[in-house]
Amino acid sequence: MKLRGDAASSATTVRANVTGLAVTAGASQVAEATTTYTGTGDGSECKECVVDRATKTALRPP
Repeated sequence: MKLRGDAASSATTVRANVTGLAVTAGASQVAEATTTYTGTGDGSECKECVVDRATKTALRPP
């Protein structure tokens, strides 16, 4: 996931990752991604949070 500011913002783009999230067929799962805040303000300069990459691996039971 990327957090980024708008064009006029001094915010740098940062990335937060979630790995090893297992979800069984037909189920859903909630995950929280966090990252270190690198800004100098109160966080309001971050205008957008987007998932920029997601992958799916189907594992078969042994």
